[in-house]
Amino acid sequence: MADEISQDRDLWLKTLVEKELGISTEETASPVKDAMVMGLAFITGAAIPLVPHFFLTGDTAIGVSVGGTLAGLFALGLLKGRLVERSPLLQGLEILGIGTISAGVGYALGELIPRLFT
Repeated sequence: MADEISQDRDLWLKTLVEKELGISTEETASPVKDAMVMGLAFITGAAIPLVPHFFLTGDTAIGVSVGGTLAGLFALGLLKGRLVERSPLLQGLEILGIGTISAGVGYALGELIPRLFT
């Protein structure tokens, strides 16, 4: 079967992209629907760290915000692990690590850049 697929270059590339990367080459049915789903996902993800600040103040709000965000990142990684059929725990830790490093770099740049211009 592999020999037959590799004879047709387009079919071979399509199969590699689908099987190795998990990316479908099929056109989506509705770009507007896809955009709405992506927008809703961004709003939901952004709400997790913001909601505690509506109900709490000071260090408590920051602690709940950070904790909720870390828990959300880990849960997202668990879901990713189930979807791609890999270890949910490792995928959860991977997403948690990437998010934590990204937040640390963002915080460090936010502290450093204003100091360069004052």
